[in-house]
Amino acid sequence: MRKFLLVTTFTLIFPTFAHAFSGYNDPAFTFNAQDSDKQWGLPAAGFVDAMDYGSGNPSVVVAIIDTGLDATHEDLAGSHIVPGYDFIHKKPLTGKEDSDDNGHGTLVAGIIAATAGNGKGVAGAAPGLSIMPLKALGSDASATSDVVAEAISYAVSHRADVINLSLGSVSVSSDPLLSSAIEKAYRAGVIIVAAAGNDYQSTGINLDDHPAYPICDDNGENMVIGVTAVDKAMQKPDFANYGQRCIDVAAPGKRILSTINHDPLTKEYKASTYAYVSGTSIASPFVSALAGLIKSRYSYATNVQIREQILRTVRNIDL
Repeated sequence: MRKFLLVTTFTLIFPTFAHAFSGYNDPAFTFNAQDSDKQWGLPAAGFVDAMDYGSGNPSVVVAIIDTGLDATHEDLAGSHIVPGYDFIHKKPLTGKEDSDDNGHGTLVAGIIAATAGNGKGVAGAAPGLSIMPLKALGSDASATSDVVAEAISYAVSHRADVINLSLGSVSVSSDPLLSSAIEKAYRAGVIIVAAAGNDYQSTGINLDDHPAYPICDDNGENMVIGVTAVDKAMQKPDFANYGQRCIDVAAPGKRILSTINHDPLTKEYKASTYAYVSGTSIASPFVSALAGLIKSRYSYATNVQIREQILRTVRNIDL
C-alpha cells in the first residue's frame, strides 16, 4: 500500500529555505528526527525547516473538537487561544480555563500550539496559530455524532479555518447529521482533518473494507484530509488503521511528547505535565498545523488548494 508522509512538505512552499533558524530553547525540542525521547516529529515532518518562515498567523484559527483544553498549562497559557464552547456541559469557554477532564484534547493542542521558545517543555508545530477549544467528548473520550456535528457547525459559524477531528472508529457508523455538518464546513471553505483511528492494536484495520467515521465522510469529494500514523522509521505502527480510500497522508504518531494535565501513570490531576503518547489522533494535529501554516502564508488559498498543496508536496512511502 502506498501512502504519503509529510516529510519535505515545505520544499515547494518555501523553496528559498536558508537554514537561518537556530532552534528553540524548549528542553524537548530537537533537530534530530531519530531522537524519540524528544520531539522527533517536528524535524521528521519538515516543521523545523518551516520555522524560518514564521510560526503561523494568530488570525488563522484551528478548532480542536476533543475533550477540552487545559489553557492553564505552563506551555499553553501563553498560546493564542480564542473562546470556544463546552458542548457536554453547555457553557462557553473563555480560552483561559481548564476544560479538559480527560487530557486528550490538551495533548492534541500541545502538538499544534505549545508555546515555543519559553524554555519550558515542548514547542508546538505551529505555535503562532490560534486554537479554538470545542469540548464535544466527555471524560471517557466518547462522543455522539450529533454533538460532534454541533461542534463542527459552531466552528464554521465562528470562522475557524481548520477543524481537527482526532476522533473516530470503525465502530462508528455513518450518520447523516455528521455527514451534512462536514459537507457544510467543506462548502464554507474550512479545512477538515481527521484521524484514521486505532481499532486493532496488533495490526490496525483496513478502512477500505471497514470504513471509519468521520474520516470516511468524504461525500465523494475528498472533503476530509485523512491521517494515519508513522513511527520514526517511517513505518506504520501496529495500531494504526490504513487503507487507500479514506486516508490521504501519514504523519508522526508514535511516542510523541506533548502537554497533558494529569499524571499518565496514576491518572490523577497534575498541572503542567507532559507525556509520551501514540495514535493516529496524535498524527492528525501535525497535518492541521501544516494546513494552518499554509493558510497563514497564503491567506486567500481555498481549502481545496491547501489540501492539494499538501498532497503535492509530500514524500511517497510504502506502508
